Amino acid sequence: MAKVYSSVVVPAPATAVWAVVHDFNALPNWTSFVAESRIEQNKPSDQIGCIRNFRLKDGGRIRERLLALSDYEMSFEYIRSSKVQWAWRITSRPSVSFR
Repeated sequence: MAKVYSSVVVPAPATAVWAVVHDFNALPNWTSFVAESRIEQNKPSDQIGCIRNFRLKDGGRIRERLLALSDYEMSFEYIRSSKVQWAWRITSRPSVSFR
């Protein structure tokens, strides 16, 4: 199984970013390409094993299963129906100024 890692710098404190992205069902709140999202079988969005089912604005549909969630580590992992595993970890980095 492929495992995807990605990195991005967000000009905000890690705790502020985590407050936005930690809800596994909140994609429409912080992404521009998701029209709607729901957790199947009305399970809580922080329950390991829950499945989020979301519709993209272009009409596509994606299902993902939550594999791990840690508020302490500010991280979560999920697997997409395409069998690609994704891992997110929010970390604080010191501010760097380029002058």
